[in-house]
Amino acid sequence: MSTIELTKENFDEIVSGNDFVLIDFWAEWCGPCKQFGPVFEKSSETHDDLVFAKVDTEAQPELAQALQIQSIPTVMIVRENIAVFAQPGALPAEALEDVIGQARALDMDEVRASVTEAQQAEQAQGEQGQQAQSLVSDLLLVRHGETEWSRDGRHTSWTDLPLTATGEEQARALRPLLSDRKIGPVYASPMQRALRTAELAGLARPQIDVDLREWDYGGYEGIATAEIHRDRPGWYLFSDGVAEGPAEHPGESPEQVGARADRVLARIAHRLAADDGDVALVAHAHFLRVLAARRLGLPPAAGGLFTFETGAVGVLGTEHDRPAVLAWNARSL
Repeated sequence: MSTIELTKENFDEIVSGNDFVLIDFWAEWCGPCKQFGPVFEKSSETHDDLVFAKVDTEAQPELAQALQIQSIPTVMIVRENIAVFAQPGALPAEALEDVIGQARALDMDEVRASVTEAQQAEQAQGEQGQQAQSLVSDLLLVRHGETEWSRDGRHTSWTDLPLTATGEEQARALRPLLSDRKIGPVYASPMQRALRTAELAGLARPQIDVDLREWDYGGYEGIATAEIHRDRPGWYLFSDGVAEGPAEHPGESPEQVGARADRVLARIAHRLAADDGDVALVAHAHFLRVLAARRLGLPPAAGGLFTFETGAVGVLGTEHDRPAVLAWNARSL
């Protein structure tokens, strides 16, 4: 299906008149937009049951401003007149397909109920004359327990190691901390160290999200920082990235990890806004550090400002309606 050019004149008609609309916000001068354009067009040919549309932000600045588009390209998905996804950056084809699949799988009754509940709660606060405050639930970041490689300081991404005995004890020790909180959805990395941590910590039946996997360290898999510094003095993961690895694990830049974190945050946004319990993510140190930075509105490299111990929890919430760190490296709250 060919893409539709959206303007302020036809936007409401197109978006409100279709159940599933993908929108590419772009501009002629934007190099990454030109790279992403063919990916978006090819996807439109694959998914002929969906509506693919484009907004030229130079020609339609009012639309971009109204939809709070701050960088381009940005992909937005609107289902049944509700924006369920928004992601800046030129998504690779496989990432776009993954996002479309997850958007298709959303339970829209649940999404609508979450939105309605948040709106009603906000209205009730206004009627009571209370000071406006955020309804956003807290985001719990749980780093998995110790493994043999994490104990030894070796970079571990795709190598699927089990927890050590100490790691299992760390995970069990989180149970009292987490049981005192109202926790809603739980998402976990597919790696066994994350899934076992979730199980032992009492976070039953997590939903697996492949975007929660650890930073792909490429050629540095299994290597400690001290060893890397022998060849690259001053090397710093959060600014320098990694050495190229094998074809199946080529490595990731800080920006690529940040894009994954943004996808995760976009997918859970409606759950955080629902105020129906904290959202828990069980994953890995470096990825969660980048995700924390992105949640706080910082660039991916700012993840280097946080350390994250094995078997510990970080809590991101709000203060005065702005994202804030409420606890970090916590084992008791």
